[in-house]
Amino acid sequence: MQKIAAALPLLPGCDAALQAQNIAYEIRPDGLYAADAQVSAANAVISSYTAADALAAAQQQQLALAAATRWDVITGGHTTAAGIPLATDAISITLITSLYNASQSGVSGPFNFKDRSGSWQSLSAAQVAALYQDISAWVQSVYNHENTLHQQIMAAGQTWQQVMLINAAAGFPANS
Repeated sequence: MQKIAAALPLLPGCDAALQAQNIAYEIRPDGLYAADAQVSAANAVISSYTAADALAAAQQQQLALAAATRWDVITGGHTTAAGIPLATDAISITLITSLYNASQSGVSGPFNFKDRSGSWQSLSAAQVAALYQDISAWVQSVYNHENTLHQQIMAAGQTWQQVMLINAAAGFPANS
């Protein structure tokens, strides 16, 4: 292994560029090392890597973190204002929507279902509507926060360091 011309840490995305070129490298406390036969190729990848590449990679990394956090929050469950703990995975949200649609189409209640804790809930059409409105507003608030983060990430500045200062996993509405 021979030290290659790169300051640590690597720019965001640069290690992916090295991997795309199939360059085996190792990050050590004193620098970046590559197999002797790959040093010139690795140096070429690093020297051609631009600030714009680093900015784009940092933005993509932060946007992916915000999206993953949004998914974790949305699918992590929610307790309604009425105190009903709901599962909020995609299937559960679909079932809640179906329950709401049935309650609005003239189907008479009570509407029975099991909540996230396994307890039976028996609700009137008005209670189902309130539950649906609560969960819909909560889901929208989570998406709204991801949208705000997206805008902040894209407007954060002209360097990858400025983009990386944004905590793309913070500030989401709590799932309970």
